[in-house]
Amino acid sequence: MYLISKAISIVLMFWGFFSVTLPKPSISMNPVGEVTWGQDIGITCTIKTQHLGGTFTLQQTSGSLRKTKTSSTSSTTFSIRQVNFDHEGPYQCQYQIRGSSRDFSSPLSDSVRLSVTGKQKIQFPILFLFTLPLQQPNISLTSPDGGLVWSPEATEVTRGYSFFITCSVSSNYPWGDFSLIFSGSKTAVTKPAINHSTTFEFPAADYEHQGNYSCVYEVTLSSRKFISTKTTSITVIIKCK
Repeated sequence: MYLISKAISIVLMFWGFFSVTLPKPSISMNPVGEVTWGQDIGITCTIKTQHLGGTFTLQQTSGSLRKTKTSSTSSTTFSIRQVNFDHEGPYQCQYQIRGSSRDFSSPLSDSVRLSVTGKQKIQFPILFLFTLPLQQPNISLTSPDGGLVWSPEATEVTRGYSFFITCSVSSNYPWGDFSLIFSGSKTAVTKPAINHSTTFEFPAADYEHQGNYSCVYEVTLSSRKFISTKTTSITVIIKCK
């Protein structure tokens, strides 16, 4: 018994002084391919070695995400829940074991790329956007002074009277912005949504306000902007008193 214990001690001592060569781990992702924003994924690291009980490290090559897991088997799975665009990019695995006096690390695995995607399109303003399922907003026009005359083709607003344009939407997101697009301007006016709506006020109608108005709803997530389709237009005609 003493000789067996002595032999084990010698083996452990020599392991601390001599290098342990670890193979390159393999890496796989589930699901494979493009992943929808908000989906859960798993990245599995596997190594073929007799030296078990080590630590796997998952590293986002071009980002800051880094996870470690100690495993008693030859593989482990790292979960990333509700992925967003910050999680995009290549990932690599590494395996490490601890000797009596030093650590031994495997080479980095090959890369697996995580792509978070949606349908790509161009809308107003001209941006490349990935769409979330944002509903088309609603648009309405009111005048507290009663200076409105409705017709099938347009809404007449009496010059000098105030009028309001309200944009609203049914949305799962508690934040966002509405942009009011006016045919007589190259830029849109943007205001934050409050309880999924916002109102653009025109204190005194004048001829410069005559034209077509529409709304879009925008949500920013992980530094990416998502935009709805435009509402149907409201045509405003300014008439004399």
